Amino acid sequence: MIREMRPDDFDDVIRMNNDNIPAVSFIDRAELHQDVRLAKHALVVADAENIGNAANIGDAPIRGFCTTFASGITDDLGTNYAWFTARYPRFVYLDRVVIDDGFRSR
Repeated sequence: MIREMRPDDFDDVIRMNNDNIPAVSFIDRAELHQDVRLAKHALVVADAENIGNAANIGDAPIRGFCTTFASGITDDLGTNYAWFTARYPRFVYLDRVVIDDGFRSR
């Protein structure tokens, strides 16, 4: 199940992200909060098949996430975002895609 990222997801998102360095760059809570604030999409993949004792499907364990940014953001989002900004008037930039190790190729 894909849903919007929530602040209570941040610990899992940070762990998954930082477990996948150097494929993605390091992120801390402050940077993730800023990214989610600026993002067009900040989504998580929840494992609805293994919800366990979760009260509802929205509380299923997180197995991956992604963030995208629309064109026009003036904050420094790095050289890759700047490359698109220099070449295209409108775009959506897919910044991070991370899938937890045990759930790849499923």
